[in-house]
Amino acid sequence: MGHTTDEIQPARAEAEPATTPVARHAWLPMTLRGLLALVVLAALGHYVAGLWASEQRQGLTIRWPWALASVVLYSVGMCQGAAFWRACMADMGLRAPWHKAMAAYWLSQVAKYVPGKAWVVVVRCSAITREGRDLTPAAAATFYETLLVMGVGSAVSLICFAVAGGDGSNILVAASAGCVLLFAGVLVPAVFRRLMRTMLLPFPQARGQEVLHCSGRTIAWGVVRGALLWVLLGMSTLACVNATAPEVAPVGLLLPLTGGMALATVGGFVVIFMPGGLGVREGLLIAAATPVIGKAPAGVAALVVRLLWVFAEVATALGMLAWQKVVEHRRGRVGASASSSPR
Repeated sequence: MGHTTDEIQPARAEAEPATTPVARHAWLPMTLRGLLALVVLAALGHYVAGLWASEQRQGLTIRWPWALASVVLYSVGMCQGAAFWRACMADMGLRAPWHKAMAAYWLSQVAKYVPGKAWVVVVRCSAITREGRDLTPAAAATFYETLLVMGVGSAVSLICFAVAGGDGSNILVAASAGCVLLFAGVLVPAVFRRLMRTMLLPFPQARGQEVLHCSGRTIAWGVVRGALLWVLLGMSTLACVNATAPEVAPVGLLLPLTGGMALATVGGFVVIFMPGGLGVREGLLIAAATPVIGKAPAGVAALVVRLLWVFAEVATALGMLAWQKVVEHRRGRVGASASSSPR
């Protein structure tokens, strides 16, 4: 059923198109997207740098226990997405061990900062299929996990802003509702099947195959996992605010901050030309958090939470890779011992 590594290599070679005028000029849109991304980052960086300088003049301090809590909460939250991705693959016939699935998932989280959203899928599938496993379930499960988590995030932001209210909540509710409608439309079965076929085109092994599906039970479980993911990311954002703000923020800010981070992350995902949502996520988070914690604290928190989460992604990815190596080393020793024992 699965393709061997020897079978995959020729397929890739055949999939490479010949050089054409279109291919020769493919660099133009990529260059324009890169320049636009740099302009957005430069503008936001200048704005946040001004806020940071203002806070420095007032004596900015970092409360490191809160910063550590933010890192841990983020890592635990994102593991909910990894667990759902693994469950989707199992539904599609690819049963990956926990250590391998977690290592692949966290490696892809680091890869999202490389320009081009496809790198997340490529890195995740490459890491999970090293032993010749079928690429199709891994890729299809990645799209399921990503789209469902983003759809749940849109709903979470809508609920949080509707319940919290406050200044500017109408705009935030409208933006969240728009994201909900977008992902609801994407997840309509007929639309999703067509979108899935398009997304799987870069994978030669998936061409012509029937679109794989997850069970209703797994989808329901994924919605619960997704909601927990966003709550934990909201708690991580609140911990970051407490790490940087002059005073500890009340627990009551969890709702607007969770909504703000969910909307900011979904917005960063939708704007495809920004790797990892850089700039877009920070701008939306500042806009959502300013009414509740103030402009300067919101700007500083948006910058620091990005740095903390990048650190969490790199550290967790390294930890998961180490776990994978330890497990494979132990299994190798057990296999070698079994093969050398007398029969």
